Amino acid sequence: MNVIGWAWIVLGAGMCISSTTGLVVTITVPDLTIDDPEAPLFVRWFPLIAVIMMGVSFTGFISGIHFLKLNAWTRPVLEFLTWFLLLYIVCFMVCWEYMWITQAPANGPAGFKIMGVVMSLVISTIYIVPLVLMLKYLRGEKVKGAMS
Repeated sequence: MNVIGWAWIVLGAGMCISSTTGLVVTITVPDLTIDDPEAPLFVRWFPLIAVIMMGVSFTGFISGIHFLKLNAWTRPVLEFLTWFLLLYIVCFMVCWEYMWITQAPANGPAGFKIMGVVMSLVISTIYIVPLVLMLKYLRGEKVKGAMS
C-alpha cells in the first residue's frame, strides 16, 4: 500500500510540473501550431488537456498523501485516476501511432515506420503494466480491508 501512495505522490508531482510547464510554453511561445488547422487535434487542444492534467495531478498528489494515512475515500479516487491515466495513455498511443504512420516519409529507410510503431508499443507498455498492477492491488481485498 505504501508503494501505491508514494507512486501517486511522485506521479502527481511529476504530472503537475509537466503539465504546468507545457501550458506555460504553449501560452508564451507564439509560433506553436495550436492555431494551425492542419495540426493534429490533440495539439490544438493541448491547453485544455494540460489544465485537465493539472487537476488530475493535484488530485492524485493529495489522494496519495491521504492514502498513506489510510483515509477510505482515497481508494476509489485513486482507482478512478488510474483508469483515467490508462485511458489517456492508450489514447495518446493511438494518436502517436496514427501520426507516425501517416506523417513518416514514404521514402525513408526500410523499417522506419515499423520501428516507430514498435517503439511506441514498448514505451506504452512500460507505462501501462505498472498502472494495471496498481489497479489490481487497489481493487484487492487487502487494500479494501485496510481502508475500511
